[in-house]
Amino acid sequence: MAKKNYKNNDFYDLCIYWQDILRLNSWEIEYLFCNKCELEGSVNNYGECDMDDLNEEATIRVWNDEGKDPKHDIEHTLVHELLHIILSRLDLPSKKCKTEEQIINSLAKTLVKLRGGG
Repeated sequence: MAKKNYKNNDFYDLCIYWQDILRLNSWEIEYLFCNKCELEGSVNNYGECDMDDLNEEATIRVWNDEGKDPKHDIEHTLVHELLHIILSRLDLPSKKCKTEEQIINSLAKTLVKLRGGG
């Protein structure tokens, strides 16, 4: 399947779609389609999520790669970051961070495939 190139409007429509599907409508989420240098994490990150569980607010940044990296799937990254919000309430110990990432990646990949993407 050819990789989809997203424009800002397509990206924001996708954000609203997945926020609704994942039942995160009570959350106030700011979505940013950004350059790689705007991501705070490691150079291997395609996205990131900063959240405030108490106030149900989050900022999700997804790298707008414009087709530069064939491994990057914008929809998968978006779903991955939204799943962090859902799983944040589990309060997993930090040593399980790798396991949490594996679970989130697996869930995100499955959800995107079920929708017909990725």
